[in-house]
Amino acid sequence: MALELSPCRVHGEGGELVAAGHVRSADAATLHVDAPRYAGHALVPGDRVVVEVDSPVRGECTFDGVVATSVAGTVVITELQLRDVVQRRSAVRVPLTLLMVFDTNVLDGEDVVLDPQLTVVVMDISADGLRFRANPPIPIGTQLKGVFPARHPVRLLAEVVRHEPLRGAVAHGCRFLGMSEADRDLLIAYVLRQERLMLAERRETLSG
Repeated sequence: MALELSPCRVHGEGGELVAAGHVRSADAATLHVDAPRYAGHALVPGDRVVVEVDSPVRGECTFDGVVATSVAGTVVITELQLRDVVQRRSAVRVPLTLLMVFDTNVLDGEDVVLDPQLTVVVMDISADGLRFRANPPIPIGTQLKGVFPARHPVRLLAEVVRHEPLRGAVAHGCRFLGMSEADRDLLIAYVLRQERLMLAERRETLSG
């Protein structure tokens, strides 16, 4: 569900805030919430609750659910039903400096092998698109296929949708097309991992 580590709040049936923390783990039917300031006595198994999760990938998700277990610092909520999603931005964008190779150009729905292949420098990526640096500029509307070299490589179809001038090159903003849910989840996991690494580096810098 790509909700792990997202901030969340648990409300009782009357709307009162009873627990707050972050999602430790999640699947299609269950949320495991770590709530350090939750004393463990406001909820009992069987209570119906409303859970708000601020996911940087999925947006602001609101779920109805039922308390499965409730102890100090931890709430497990099951029977999840998605009530609403508010998209602030569909995905976190993380900065990178990473080589990627596009091997195919899609023209009128047909794959045309690129020879030579196009090697670009990826500048940032999200679950919805990426930005790469290349020169000369590639025309807007060009559709390219390539493998993004994550821990679990993902084959992408990216369409160039905008240009931005850079010193000595051009930044190409791209959106992903036709991505499967499995590949999107792999990319989301990569983006969230990179975001956690960046946050850890910032904390080290500040504490040092």
